[in-house]
Amino acid sequence: YVQGSAILVDSVVEFRDLDIGNFNNVSFKEDFEREFRSSMAASAKCDQGDVVVHSYSAGSVLVNSTIRLEGTDEQADVEEFTTTLQTDISSVFPTFENYGVVNATNVATITIDPSPPPPFPPPPSPPPPPGTGSDSDSDNMLLIYICASAALTAIIGLSFSARYYLNEREFNQLQDMYEKTQYRPSVAEWDEANPNSTRDEFMEMALGALLTHAGCDMHRIALWLEHMVAT
Repeated sequence: YVQGSAILVDSVVEFRDLDIGNFNNVSFKEDFEREFRSSMAASAKCDQGDVVVHSYSAGSVLVNSTIRLEGTDEQADVEEFTTTLQTDISSVFPTFENYGVVNATNVATITIDPSPPPPFPPPPSPPPPPGTGSDSDSDNMLLIYICASAALTAIIGLSFSARYYLNEREFNQLQDMYEKTQYRPSVAEWDEANPNSTRDEFMEMALGALLTHAGCDMHRIALWLEHMVAT
């Protein structure tokens, strides 16, 4: 595929009848890669690209490479290059006979990948300025603010509603419910510490304590309010 005034060629070269065991020999592998790079560079006077050697089955080696042909953008140049490269590679490998390479002539096949390169990923977004936080942080703070405001509104609303609409029996039920939760101060401790307090003041304290505890206490409050509305 074309990239500026050069062409990048993705090639897959397969060599058969090789002794795969030699690829456990570091010296052989280094020699193999060096000769392959040298052959590519000599074939078209191109920049040497990445070469990855994979042994994938007994007696066969697969070589993946990407090479860059400078100063050309013609597909005909690529086709000529592949033919030249195939011939050059085939002539190189008899030098590896001492490693067990046999029948290496005319076994190289080259294919050109016509697909364009993948697009570059978008650049990462810059970090937010110090002290401003991200959008998700702002959303979280807004949600916390809304929940806190709703809870406070509920406490104030229930307090005022109870102050004006609770009769003596219902207030006693609230007082008894608060006492059973064993919160502190208890009813007796409240009366002792606040001898001049009104019923409304105790009621606001009790409702506030109940509403600030989750789970069973909120369930008790819901049942109590349901009973109060029903009666």
